[in-house]
Amino acid sequence: MWSALTAEKTADGPSSAPKVLQLAAAGDTVAGELVPEAIGGWALAIATASTILDPGIALIGAEIAADVGPHLGRLREAVGRMMPGRAPGVELASLGPLAGLIGAAATARLADSLRGGH
Repeated sequence: MWSALTAEKTADGPSSAPKVLQLAAAGDTVAGELVPEAIGGWALAIATASTILDPGIALIGAEIAADVGPHLGRLREAVGRMMPGRAPGVELASLGPLAGLIGAAATARLADSLRGGH
């Protein structure tokens, strides 16, 4: 069923996990049945990255945060089941869609100051 729904093309491009979560939040019963699979996919991505990078926390940001937000508890539980005793915290970033830009600017400022810039 996931393949059938996510293969559908929309005006915004192919359907995706965030779109499924939006539809489920709006009451779409088919999308609601797919939420566990979408959450499982996000949990697997977090667990995989965490196994390699060993972060203390995994931040979900930008537009994805709004879609995952209502399902955050389920996502945390899924990551915990995949990584018992060593799962990172899973939190929503608070900077919104400009988080990447803000982080890049802060990193550039820090790099400049370390090189003796102003």
